[in-house]
Amino acid sequence: MKASVKARSAAACVVASLFLFGCGSGEGIDAKLASESEAAYRTSLNKAWLKMSAEEQSSYNWAVNNLSLDMFLVKYPNATPREVINRQADEYIKAVSERIATTTAEYAQQKKTLDEQEAILAQVDAELGKITASSIAIVRGTSFGDPEIRYTVTNNSRFNVSKAYLDAWVFVDGEQKSSRSCRVFGYFKSDGGLSAGKTLSTRHSLFSGCDAWKTLEVKNAKQLQYQMEIDKASVEDFGERKIRPTYSPTRADYEKQLKQDAENVAAVVKLKADLKK
Repeated sequence: MKASVKARSAAACVVASLFLFGCGSGEGIDAKLASESEAAYRTSLNKAWLKMSAEEQSSYNWAVNNLSLDMFLVKYPNATPREVINRQADEYIKAVSERIATTTAEYAQQKKTLDEQEAILAQVDAELGKITASSIAIVRGTSFGDPEIRYTVTNNSRFNVSKAYLDAWVFVDGEQKSSRSCRVFGYFKSDGGLSAGKTLSTRHSLFSGCDAWKTLEVKNAKQLQYQMEIDKASVEDFGERKIRPTYSPTRADYEKQLKQDAENVAAVVKLKADLKK
């Protein structure tokens, strides 16, 4: 277990902890921190801590978060908290900025591949969207009396389907929107599969996640309507392989990473700027 470089609790200065709230007096963020031993470091940090603002304390703990005590004492001999924060911030900004440049270049190089992958997904999704459900009703189960969902599923896609999940909603008394969702497992394999062009009448148990369908509101409704939609990512062929391909990284992955890195750099730049105020 590596020793903590962070400050200790004011309530128990003799007990190792992650954060310090002050155990002495000192020169704050510009105090020199001893580096000849852990004890000397702790003593000098304790003295500096009371003179540091809450924001400075937070910045310091961020700066040393990934440093072991041994690493810190070698890297920052007799440094001040301000120097530690600034150097760690500079290293972070440099490293993440380089990563942004690398990711941006890779993203640009992968544009054609990403376009092709998205075109394939759009084609597959369009096909899987041709698998539709109708004549949906809730009936009492044949085995233990638990409710089951009965529906007719039509496969107008070019794919043969062995199983898939379907998302289902119940609408009460003519409402236009519903949050009463239920996930249904369509095990078409037990009916010989759902071949391309085939229509199948089937029924499946409602799982525990369908509690919203069992409320008094639903039970006492004058009119119930149901909708079902295939979960495209879950559909499997007769070989029980996923039909919809999975790609990584995606365009969304690149954009999420770039956005997060840019925000992190901006936050650390602000952290540095705030130290000068």
